[in-house]
Amino acid sequence: DLSGTLPSGLFKLSTLQYFYLRANSFTGSISEDIGQLTKLIHLLVDENKFNGTIPNSIGLCQDLEKLHLQESGLHGTLPDGLYDLINLQDLYLDRNDFSGTISERIGDMTGLLDLRLYENRFSGALPSTPGFCEDLE
Repeated sequence: DLSGTLPSGLFKLSTLQYFYLRANSFTGSISEDIGQLTKLIHLLVDENKFNGTIPNSIGLCQDLEKLHLQESGLHGTLPDGLYDLINLQDLYLDRNDFSGTISERIGDMTGLLDLRLYENRFSGALPSTPGFCEDLE
């Protein structure tokens, strides 16, 4: 069981494609430096004890296909950068403390196959963007 904060050196690994640190006891926040990992395909840091929000710079990780942040102690609203991840297939945000509404821009995430939002404090309805949910499993 690893603990502490995510070392800043991790965000300097510019060719990193697979980042698996799930089911540990990491604390602190996910750094805005995550956006430096532009080759990232999988980011699985679920089941940790973070305290913070999803950095807006996540949107710079254009190759990202899997983003698993469930049960990680995250909160706040979803950043605009998240909706830039048009290649994302899995988005797991369940069992956190996210709030606010889901942007109409979620319809831009045309590759999305698995979306998990339950056990948060979102408000409003899911957007009725044309094409949204057509490929969700």
